[in-house]
Amino acid sequence: MRIACLVLAYAAAPVLKVAIPLMRTAGFDVFVHVDAKLSRLDYATGLGESAAQCQFVEHPVRVYWGGYSMIQAEIGLIETARAAGPYDKYILLSDDSLPAVPPLALQAHFANEEDQVAIHRQDQASPFHARYRDFFCYDHDATSIRGRSGDRNSGLRLIDEDLEHKIAEIAVLRRIGKKEIPVYYGSQFWGLTSRSVDVLLDTLSSDLHLRKSFEYSALPDETMFQSILGNYLYNRRLDSGPVYVDFSGGGPRVISRIGDLPRDLQKSHAFIRKFSSRDPTFLQAVAFRLSSGLTILGGPVGSPPPLQQTIDDLGRHHVVIRLCAPERDPGPAWHGIESFWGRRFRWTASERVTWEVNASLPPGVLRFVIVTVISCRSEWQCECRLRCNDISMPLQAAGGEFFAEIEHDGLQVDEVELITPALISPSETSGSSDRRKLGLSIAL
Repeated sequence: MRIACLVLAYAAAPVLKVAIPLMRTAGFDVFVHVDAKLSRLDYATGLGESAAQCQFVEHPVRVYWGGYSMIQAEIGLIETARAAGPYDKYILLSDDSLPAVPPLALQAHFANEEDQVAIHRQDQASPFHARYRDFFCYDHDATSIRGRSGDRNSGLRLIDEDLEHKIAEIAVLRRIGKKEIPVYYGSQFWGLTSRSVDVLLDTLSSDLHLRKSFEYSALPDETMFQSILGNYLYNRRLDSGPVYVDFSGGGPRVISRIGDLPRDLQKSHAFIRKFSSRDPTFLQAVAFRLSSGLTILGGPVGSPPPLQQTIDDLGRHHVVIRLCAPERDPGPAWHGIESFWGRRFRWTASERVTWEVNASLPPGVLRFVIVTVISCRSEWQCECRLRCNDISMPLQAAGGEFFAEIEHDGLQVDEVELITPALISPSETSGSSDRRKLGLSIAL
């Protein structure tokens, strides 16, 4: 199969610099859209030798966060790749992404005729539905939410003919009304077959009402393509998005060291974002793992074991045991499986949850890790504890994980118990219609 990687580039050239050789080794062609607010020459210089291994979009657009310009950049990438193609599959990424698996596994992950995308139908009663229903225009210096052009004199000429034209279009659209269509949402990043890309482009060229309805919505990069696929191809939910990102803290968590790498990667995750550009040594270390045939976590391809063991310079054994939500047969202590930005999890449904471990450990340090997907109130979290062999340990928070650690002289661990304060219903705290009693959102 011929596969094209489409990269939205802005500020992470050092990350893309190490990613491109890995994608090229996987057999992928790489196309890059550099935000027109930046110098493409400066960006290409930052890529070093990797710049020669990719193709740039010749006529980039100025990209404004949350605006339709993001869609225009994506379309520019698709059209640039199609002109160089044909391709069987297109993968959309940001320039702060790295593969989660080595090149051969990366190639195998996408060598199929399936769309790898997250699409969820949006409830019209959801407050997020207003992002489509109402009218927005973020694609101008005068209305941009984040960052402007950098021209210190731009404030003297904010209201220009371009903005007047946009406002006139909004006025017409307001009289007509937005297109009545079920809205689907999901991660901006995807892997789509050529058939699905054809459906996207054909729909956009033939349905001006739909295109303008999303053009003047908020964050259309998370709804427009998803809604076209949801309405005209699938009519159902998909949870196979290929890019991992951790939003447990309310925004994307930045990965800047080995200890920040996620422990709850799903089989669908072939890439991870959002990597910091500040430490080239860290990026090279990660790239070396991948080019050596290991996963980004440093192990063989496949699911990482729940128990990982290393030995330090003093000969002490350091054991990490990850406590996961069960895939099946959860019992009454768990709610059903849910997904948040492609990360699968279960809420705990009891104040006491037990895991069977059955591990005999040599003297050293034992760390239990619980990966959570949605953040909880800090005052509630502070009262959570783990109990192991009658030892009670407070849970500590670090980078989207909870952990408890003990030093021991040899330990037989049969089971571990999570003890939390009284569970709380979202209806009690936020007025939500969800009346379930919820504890921690623990990743599978």
